[in-house]
Amino acid sequence: MKTLISIIVPVHNVENFLVRCIESILNQTYKELEIILVDDGSTDSCPNICKKYEEMDNRVVVITQENGGPSIARNNGIKCSKGEYIVFIDSDDFVTPTYIEKLFKTIFTTKSDIAITGFYMTDESGKIMDKRKNETELIEVYNTDEALVQLLMQKKIDAGPWAKMFKRDLFEVYKYPEGKLFEDFAIMYKLFLISEKVSYIDSVGYFYVQRENSILSTDFNPRKMDLIFFANEMFDTLFIEKPQLINYAGTRSFSALMSLWRTIPLSEKYNMDVWSEAIKFRKYPLKVRNSKIKYKIGAILTFFGVRISYRLMAR
Repeated sequence: MKTLISIIVPVHNVENFLVRCIESILNQTYKELEIILVDDGSTDSCPNICKKYEEMDNRVVVITQENGGPSIARNNGIKCSKGEYIVFIDSDDFVTPTYIEKLFKTIFTTKSDIAITGFYMTDESGKIMDKRKNETELIEVYNTDEALVQLLMQKKIDAGPWAKMFKRDLFEVYKYPEGKLFEDFAIMYKLFLISEKVSYIDSVGYFYVQRENSILSTDFNPRKMDLIFFANEMFDTLFIEKPQLINYAGTRSFSALMSLWRTIPLSEKYNMDVWSEAIKFRKYPLKVRNSKIKYKIGAILTFFGVRISYRLMAR
């Protein structure tokens, strides 16, 4: 009997994208799947679409909840899942037919806790926005420290739940923080911390759709201040657990907070709150030789003060 893999799809008001997403999952070359569609209080036709696929394919399971956000949906999906491995796919995204097969083969053969593949950003029609070089299909296997460096430097590995396969045991230790923004930032490094091996495949199997009305792509709102807590929590946790990586942790906290700060008008009271937190970490990108140039430049600019920095860096 093949290994069961649970695919968890949080669904909320994505009627224009949901069929494409589900069809891409049903068309996987790896067939031993449990497809959990978590209807997060949708008010459009998504509940009907979910029900139709549940009736069509016995691998599809639909669970419903009041609208609580993707963290609650993912946690509820994990709770009712039966698979040995967990995969998350956002309901407006889609994947290639060999996506699950490649991830599973990699995580199984390398005996990793997490397997990761590349992803493309697309517009709502599915047109690729950031075409990259040819894929080599080569697999790199990282130990815990190496994987954390890759995650914190954001060069190959992103904090999002997409383009990854996880051993379900990891979620016995950590759950997604509920009712918060930046939940991916909050949990991913913790999952890496308890992973002995993380594998990366130089291949693209996931297509992340950049929607115009995405919460994180819209103008600033006070809920985004959750990032201050999570950036400090990450730094403090790694300071204790992995002090040898503290320069990388500080660089990640700086880059995250500066990205948020750049979206807040100078006239907003929150601007200085985020600025004050961000500059606590500005020395770290200057200490890491391979940190991105834009982080180093951003760190240097902060020494000229908030107004000059904002004039040069604000979106």
